[in-house]
Amino acid sequence: MIQQWLLIIGLAISTYISRLIGLEAMARIKASPLVELYFRYIPASMITALIVVQIMSPENGHTYISIPVLIASIVGILTMLKSKSLLLSLVTGILSGMGVRYFL
Repeated sequence: MIQQWLLIIGLAISTYISRLIGLEAMARIKASPLVELYFRYIPASMITALIVVQIMSPENGHTYISIPVLIASIVGILTMLKSKSLLLSLVTGILSGMGVRYFL
């Protein structure tokens, strides 16, 4: 058990140090507008990739669409577009996903 905690602590420290080095390097370098535009789209693309992996899950060589995750994602997106509230969209997405899983 102690080895697992040491591993977690070691990984946390190495992650913190690598982020700190990256922040220090980026603070001293003036990026071109093209690079800044590229970095602006990274968070949206990572979130999209994480969501698509959850919706489309491979199994036995075939790709299946998870209906509960798809419905929860659509409800969350629609709530976000309508209300502009992250918390409300998360709650409605989670509750709709749980509801679909319960009734399917």
